[in-house]
Order: sequence, then structure tokens, then C-alpha cells
Amino acid sequence: MLSVVYFALINHSTLKVKNDEREHPQLFSVKKLPALAFDHKKIIQYALARLRAKIEYTNIIYSLLPDEFTMSQLQKTYEIITEKKLDKRNFIKKFLSLGLIKPIAKKLNGPRRRPARMYRFVSKKLIDLKKFF
Repeated sequence: MLSVVYFALINHSTLKVKNDEREHPQLFSVKKLPALAFDHKKIIQYALARLRAKIEYTNIIYSLLPDEFTMSQLQKTYEIITEKKLDKRNFIKKFLSLGLIKPIAKKLNGPRRRPARMYRFVSKKLIDLKKFF
């Protein structure tokens, strides 16, 4: 048995899954996968490990966020992927120092808090961050 695997990073809010009569595709959390055949669970674990490694040395995270986002959304995306809680101040300081994002004039109004500053990636071109470290 041979398995060929591709994975793509896309913002889930832009994903359109087309159902037809023969197939019924579904999305699952990697934490709540259904029973899988053969070595497919290992394949998914490997893909997740590759993603975790890739976000440490590239700016690929841009493909998982909307065009405009808050720093909290950016940090939460990193925390979900790495399964680690990150210190907010250190995260903001480090990420801003890389020059990968820029603040925009728009703010996100929350129900109980002051408006959150919105950001945008300077470029959606893949950048190797190793040169920054």
C-alpha cells in the first residue's frame, strides 16, 4: 500500500468544501481525529510536526490568518500549532522586531475591551527567518 500526502495551509474561513452524492468530506481537529486506516494517523502527526518546525523558521503563518489580524489572533495561531502558551509581551516584542508585520489604521472593536490594533503582513512572500536569529 502506498500513500501520497499533500498538505496545504489555508485560512479555514476561506475554505469551501464541495459535497457531492458520492463523497462527504469533513474537517476534523487533529486532537479529535476519527479512526484512520493504515498509517494515516502517523502521516498526520508528521505533517503537524513539519508545520510546527516550519513556523519557527519561516513566515508561513501568514497563510493561516486573514489579511488583517490582531496580535492576539497571531499569537493564538502560534499557540494552537505549537500547543504552548506564549508570553504576550515577549511574543509581541519578538514578532515586531522581525519587521514582518505592520500596524494599519483600522482597529477591531471588542464588546468589553478597548479596540485592538490591527496588523497586516508586509509581504506574503515566503521568508526564511533563520537570518534573523
